[in-house]
Amino acid sequence: MEYKIRTNAGYGFWCYILLLFCLFPFMIRNGPGIYTLLFNVCLCCCLTPVFKENPRKISSWLRENVPIMMLSLPPSLFMSYFFAYNFLFTYSSCVLGVLYYSHLVNKLLLDCPGSFTYGEAQIISQGVTLFLLHSVITLLSKLHAPFNFPVIKAIPESVLCLQILLLGTFLLVHVLCIYPNLRQGIKFFFCCIIFSCIMMLMWQVILNKNIFVWMWLYCLRNRKRVILLLWWLMSTFAAVIFVVWVNQKPNYKASTLARKYFHLIVCVVYIPGILYDLDFLRLASGIALTAFIVLEMFRILKIPLIGPAIEDAFRVFLDEKDTGVLILTNIYLLLGCSSSVWLAGVKKYHICLLSGIISVGLGDTAASVGGTFFGKHHWKSSKKTYEGTICAVIVQLVASLYFLSIGHVWSTFNIVVVILAVLFTSLLEALTSQVDNLILPLFMFSFFCWI
Repeated sequence: MEYKIRTNAGYGFWCYILLLFCLFPFMIRNGPGIYTLLFNVCLCCCLTPVFKENPRKISSWLRENVPIMMLSLPPSLFMSYFFAYNFLFTYSSCVLGVLYYSHLVNKLLLDCPGSFTYGEAQIISQGVTLFLLHSVITLLSKLHAPFNFPVIKAIPESVLCLQILLLGTFLLVHVLCIYPNLRQGIKFFFCCIIFSCIMMLMWQVILNKNIFVWMWLYCLRNRKRVILLLWWLMSTFAAVIFVVWVNQKPNYKASTLARKYFHLIVCVVYIPGILYDLDFLRLASGIALTAFIVLEMFRILKIPLIGPAIEDAFRVFLDEKDTGVLILTNIYLLLGCSSSVWLAGVKKYHICLLSGIISVGLGDTAASVGGTFFGKHHWKSSKKTYEGTICAVIVQLVASLYFLSIGHVWSTFNIVVVILAVLFTSLLEALTSQVDNLILPLFMFSFFCWI
């Protein structure tokens, strides 16, 4: 089976280990727990050959997936013996997680031709798999499941709310992929209503509260949160106004520099949230991701009035990496800046939370601006310039050292980690053909989480 990957890009096979390196420090730091299970599942995913010659041939399914079942045994036995986790739960988590991951990678590459490289498809599939596993364990913890597994204590209600929202959204997308006849007309809206009702029911059962009342009280809990919400609404309004203004220009194609406006918007949204209300930011970023997925779904399905309008609005901002069925640049920007917020096992400020902002919001923008105005010497076989990379290094280094000074020990080790993270991330930005918005935040995060 031949896959059609994104044009003008390398395979990106190396990307599949990024999430593994992001999880490892927190597994070491936090000891036995949810990160241990997620790391082991991610490790099994990385070791599994996922690109099948004929992934849709049912007769060869068992033969192809026996290695997955065997591969999941060692980590399951290890966790069962040393951490006293239920073996059946651990083993089934690993097997089902890797099987789903393998299926999703092939599904993305086959059904969305030209939208992903191999590495990008693997990262997205790993992320979705780990999220689903984490969500199931979280909900089981909340419901006090009667067997031993990595229980998550003191689960914030905002996390439960967000996980139910994203679970419902992913399930809706899966159903629409499996049953194409539900994608048109009244059937589509009826399907959306059904899933909305299911999510409402889950919120009521899990939270034991009316979701609308809970959301209202949550957003207005204190003065700081209200100010943050107003600031985010103003930033969103500024982004929408910019999109409308750009689309009013006839035959206009947004330049790379114009697209960096959204990077700056992301910076002014995320930095206050990380510094002042991390829990609120996690919930808000998840809601934003859901909205982006729904908008992309409307665009692909060409929902009357909404779909064509979204298509026209997005077309102006397309770049050379949006060559496939899906338009993912905006989703990748949100994912890149949110991934560090979601992955980090911290409840208060840590510089690793800003990995996406520093690498993409500031560094990538600085590289683009510097390359546009000062760039003369190009990297080999690349449009990127040495001057742009130098600008990225300077801006990221200044920002990283400043954020390091907030709540961190000013030690030689931490400074060295920051310098190495900035240098290698800047080089990666200059040399990689993978999507910057997705790759750079995870790469920088894998350094910063050691601080």
